[in-house]
Amino acid sequence: MNFQKVREFDIPGNRYSYSANVDLGGGRRGFVFSSSASWQDPGEELFHLPKDGLEILCYDDSGALLWSKKLGVGVLPGIWFCPLAAVDMDGDGRDEIYFVNNLSDAPFSLFQRRLEALDSLTGETLGSWQWPDRTRELSMSKCYRFYLTAGYAHGSPVLITSQGCYTDMYLQGWGRGMVKLWEKTIPESDPGPRASHLTPVLDLNGDGVDEIFWGERVLSVLTGEEVFNFAPDFHGHSDILVPFLDYAEDKMYVYTCREDHETPGQKRINVFNADGSLKWGAVDTGHMHTGWVATVFDGFGKLAMAEHHEWRPNTEVGSDSGMTMHTLEHYLFRAVTGERAAFSLPVPLGDVAPADIDGDGYSEFIGGGKIFDRFGDLLAQYPGSRVRSGRILEEYAGEQLMTNENGKIYIWADLDARDGEIMKKRLSYRFPLLLQKLTASGYNSNNALASCL
Repeated sequence: MNFQKVREFDIPGNRYSYSANVDLGGGRRGFVFSSSASWQDPGEELFHLPKDGLEILCYDDSGALLWSKKLGVGVLPGIWFCPLAAVDMDGDGRDEIYFVNNLSDAPFSLFQRRLEALDSLTGETLGSWQWPDRTRELSMSKCYRFYLTAGYAHGSPVLITSQGCYTDMYLQGWGRGMVKLWEKTIPESDPGPRASHLTPVLDLNGDGVDEIFWGERVLSVLTGEEVFNFAPDFHGHSDILVPFLDYAEDKMYVYTCREDHETPGQKRINVFNADGSLKWGAVDTGHMHTGWVATVFDGFGKLAMAEHHEWRPNTEVGSDSGMTMHTLEHYLFRAVTGERAAFSLPVPLGDVAPADIDGDGYSEFIGGGKIFDRFGDLLAQYPGSRVRSGRILEEYAGEQLMTNENGKIYIWADLDARDGEIMKKRLSYRFPLLLQKLTASGYNSNNALASCL
């Protein structure tokens, strides 16, 4: 593996960043970053008073800063308070940058929140729309779960905005020119699954209209109507949703890991067929907080991993959070059949992100400053922490890695990578490239979706 740094961006100060790709028009590519010294979660036991504000910065492909925009003190730095996505909704050939702003200095204001669009070349505000405040009566952790995603219907983009994740949920679909196409309300009293922290977007039924995975229910981006419901009798929240392909049979499946609402007869780890029917399920109890699907077995067989976590009160005086997470167990399965499997790496499985760095169809594993192959052999090292991975740069084969080292953002690629038939098959779907425009919203940048398909 000839793993080399191929892009560099300088974020002022030692700041953490979420990032997304941006089309600047005329074949030009850029990168947008939402950056702060600290990131806040709306969970009551995890929220901190921020150390500084939030800044949006946009760079061109050479690493030159195009513009930056410091948001007001009322904008809390956090992926749930201020999600961001890049979509061309006005049809001019370049993306706008959509984000949730707060026009007041009151950080928890709902009346003053707006969906705003920025020109990706200049940072100029192009539009502003009232953000719905219907989660007002919910607790803080449930109220401030805002989300942006996007898909396509017969070639035209649809931007989806949402509020709420665990109980009451509200979604809106926007078409070309930011014309509202639909609204959908899913109250807590309605049966069926709640949302997830990440949202794949695929045309599962081949009708030319993408569907979004809103938890274990699948909605049309064009109408908001339910296309499939994987688990109508499950009323909980799935932390992980990963669509994946069985290359041997050319079939699509969906892997899910559930967090809450243990229900008799419902398993915590499930794989569903693409038509919404259950393929297999395992494990009766537990909070499955993270997981992924990776290609590790000879013949391009898939491994599914789920990590069982438990939240516990933090009894340490002066601790930085009210509770801490403890890993209890890893579950491993052959993803298509549900058979228990064996697999290990030199680092914890929950701390790595699968990615096909060299393009050969098999997963490598990114974590802890190192990259391992499927046998656990060290292939390369990198400084800092992972920001995101996947097909970030279309001109390079394989998948790439973006890292942050004290505000220095790097993109790394294997210069010897070659796209095999498996990689070409994955890239025949829109989502691997679309995902890179949605990685600054929710947990779309986490280790699960990076390895989808």
